[in-house]
Amino acid sequence: MVTVLLVTSLLASTASVASASTDVAITNVTTSVDHPAPDEQFTLGVTVANLQSSSGAADVTAIYVRKHSSTEEYSRTENVGSIAPGGSLEVPLSVSLSSLGYHRLTVHVVVRDGNGSYRRLTHPLYVNVREPSDSLVSVSTPDAIAGVQQTTNVTVASTGSTAISNVQLTLGGNASVKNPERIVATLASGAERTFGYQVTYPDAGPHVLNTTLTYQTADGTVRTARRETTVDVQAANLDVGLTASVGGGNGTGITARLTEFGNVPLTDVQVRAVQNGQTVARELAGDVAAKSSRRVHFERSQLASGNLTIVAQYTAGGHRRSSRTGLEYAPVPLADLTLTSVDVSRSGGLVTLSGDIDNLGSATANSVLVEVASGDGVTSGGSKQTYFVGPVQSSEFSTFELTAAVSGDVHAVPVRIRYAVNGQQRTTVQSVPIDAAGASNGQSGAVSNSDASNRRGPAGSGLPVLPLVGLVVVVLVVAGGIYWWRRR
Repeated sequence: MVTVLLVTSLLASTASVASASTDVAITNVTTSVDHPAPDEQFTLGVTVANLQSSSGAADVTAIYVRKHSSTEEYSRTENVGSIAPGGSLEVPLSVSLSSLGYHRLTVHVVVRDGNGSYRRLTHPLYVNVREPSDSLVSVSTPDAIAGVQQTTNVTVASTGSTAISNVQLTLGGNASVKNPERIVATLASGAERTFGYQVTYPDAGPHVLNTTLTYQTADGTVRTARRETTVDVQAANLDVGLTASVGGGNGTGITARLTEFGNVPLTDVQVRAVQNGQTVARELAGDVAAKSSRRVHFERSQLASGNLTIVAQYTAGGHRRSSRTGLEYAPVPLADLTLTSVDVSRSGGLVTLSGDIDNLGSATANSVLVEVASGDGVTSGGSKQTYFVGPVQSSEFSTFELTAAVSGDVHAVPVRIRYAVNGQQRTTVQSVPIDAAGASNGQSGAVSNSDASNRRGPAGSGLPVLPLVGLVVVVLVVAGGIYWWRRR
């Protein structure tokens, strides 16, 4: 804020010119505001009196305000008018001062008496320019990088007892600012508004941002608040790395990792998998901040074995760029476990599941464990809540048996299968319908994906066990009978 001090002295307050015909003085200087802000227009009221002792009228030809001991002029008016003896004239002058602090000014009045002689009267004036108390501007800048467009936030707060209106905020300085002017119709007392500006600095080193806020107070006064912010801009360092490896996801696809080791953010990132000159898969990735990375995964189903090139495209420092890396892709064998030929029996609230677990994949599943997965109306129950199967080789199967406690309107039992393949733990959950199971008589409610009679058991057991034993017994009996008959 500013305080205006009218410095008067006996000489200044009676500044006058005496002649044979006139006696004129500057008797008062007033200001329209107590605390003008930078560039705020305020009015000086200059009172010029032709004293009673004058013998004739005095013509005021010019009134102007200058910086003390300088020709720099702030306001001027000419051909003001004539003042009769004993009369006075108050003349308004519009003045604005740009910089903060005390300003020493001088009011000049030029008069012409009846003899045609000109005289100049002066009056000293001190004005203290301060920041306005009814608004506040704050600037938040990121770690600025030369040549990189970044967001600078400027917040305007209405800190007075009444709202401010016609708010205009401008950001400039020795930087490129996109859409530098923002306008708000009204900002209530105690409210604030933040504006984001896209700023680009041309080079490294200190740069100055200039913020100019213009607004109107409740009494119609137009005020301007300015602020300078010095920003230390760093030199750009673009250091991008791209790697790719087999794994991630289900363990058999490709995982690409894009890293910015430098200080330039990467935006609009796209990663492609290329084989034989053709793009076979592509993914959009989020922006990569400075000194951070992003991962993108391509599933096995999108890729084929052989040479593979990963290409990452991104925008850095306002330019479109790319990085690439290559690898020989050989998919890791998979295990694919599924439940088949499941018989379901139910006795009250206890359900028994017995069936096979098939490995339809190309890798052995180790440490296979089957268990009831609790859900709505389903919990583990009975004596066989979990069942350890052990290893299940590719294209083989093994048996399991589980019991579950059910309540309410339950139509299926979720079964969780845990296993290890290629050194990684896997989990899958499959649902077994129980609607066909008997309520209490153990009636079979089997559901199957294939007929059990068409299976090959572990170690190639393709025949049922009991018929095979009976056949062996018959053969032995017949052979013994023949041997005994021949010995007779």
